[in-house]
Amino acid sequence: MGGLFTALVLFGAFLGLSSGCGMDQGSSGEIPRVDVFLTKECIQDQECTLSDPEEKTVLPVTIPYGVSLLEVSLEVLSGEADLIVGTEDPPTDYFSPAHGTGVQKILLGPESHEPLQARTWYIELVSPFGVGAEWKLSVQRRLAQPGSILLEEEGQLPAGQNALFPLVVPEDAASLEVVLESERGHEGGPADADLFLGSGLAEEEYSSLNPGTGFEVLVLGPEVVAALAGQTLTAKIEGYEEETAYHLTASYLAANPVVAGTTGSP
Repeated sequence: MGGLFTALVLFGAFLGLSSGCGMDQGSSGEIPRVDVFLTKECIQDQECTLSDPEEKTVLPVTIPYGVSLLEVSLEVLSGEADLIVGTEDPPTDYFSPAHGTGVQKILLGPESHEPLQARTWYIELVSPFGVGAEWKLSVQRRLAQPGSILLEEEGQLPAGQNALFPLVVPEDAASLEVVLESERGHEGGPADADLFLGSGLAEEEYSSLNPGTGFEVLVLGPEVVAALAGQTLTAKIEGYEEETAYHLTASYLAANPVVAGTTGSP
């Protein structure tokens, strides 16, 4: 009888442990959200430094379901490098030309010319003109647009028309980011708009010329912005054969941002 009682006690304890398995009260059971999908860098004497026009670096990255806006960001620390993103190896869909050191960004969304989908994308870095480069690359989920909004405009751009928007670079700006999102217009035909940025009405020092609808992004870093502080730049949207709906934003990061709740005194 004693052996039977012991067996029943042990069996009851086993049931109690089994019923508790997989029921951690501290977990919701959801898969944790991932925001960064790839980071890679080549700095200071590493073998991966791009050194000639024939040398290329192609990196595959698989984007999971549930990502609605993807940001591919390349920070060039020295030299020059072009950033190319696409769905094939080598990629050809999206292109961000080098402007020396600084940050290049490509944004992808579901309305882009090549829509953002859960699949493997390819990121290519190319050295133009035989110039080497040191760089840092990141591929991540796009969160809120950083910095303070300097300009925000939206509307319909008639076929073959241009639109100009002046913006004053704040004295305390450390960087400036201009983003154009274009979609099909009211007429519903194929749409495309390119983004230009310059220091005068006729100047176009910077440009983003990706095909079709989606995003065009221009980023000016500290060295460039410091020389432009207090000046008026012109953002230009150039349309083509069909009407295009656009949403243009410009934001900046301050060199010495004010933290809420502080007085500024020691």
